[in-house]
Amino acid sequence: MFYLIIFLNIIVILLLLKIYSLKRTEKTAETEAKRQFQRAESSDASKAVLLLWLKHKAHGHKLSAYFTEHNMKTIAIYGMAEAGILLYRELKNDGIHIACGIDRSSRYVCDDLNIIKPDEFTGNVDAVIVTPVYYFSEIYDLFHDKFKGAIPILGMDEILYGLGEV
Repeated sequence: MFYLIIFLNIIVILLLLKIYSLKRTEKTAETEAKRQFQRAESSDASKAVLLLWLKHKAHGHKLSAYFTEHNMKTIAIYGMAEAGILLYRELKNDGIHIACGIDRSSRYVCDDLNIIKPDEFTGNVDAVIVTPVYYFSEIYDLFHDKFKGAIPILGMDEILYGLGEV
């Protein structure tokens, strides 16, 4: 009888472990599905911004016009993947001073631009330009809270729409 009780307890424990494992697998699959959906949405947002940027370039519009019009002489660029690097090069060629690039990842390198982590940013600029527009709200909150709203934080889409119709 004693061995039967031990055997039944082992069976119950194994069943509970299996149930736990199934629930964990289900949560992992759900998390991965959400992550893939978020990546797709992020990619769509990036493509829309890049397409609008290309349309402006095709019409001869320069991003530097926005900064000149708003008296922004020194900016920082948040997001130093491809769009951030392209933005840096375009603005640098048009005479806008880029104080630094900001990115959570340390894998990006861009010419002679100093790329720092968000917590290293001191805010000595006229504006922060956010290239990953999908994450704009999160980045906006981070810097708005840190600098109490003293520095404009602008998404690339806001700048492009500020250039007018194309």
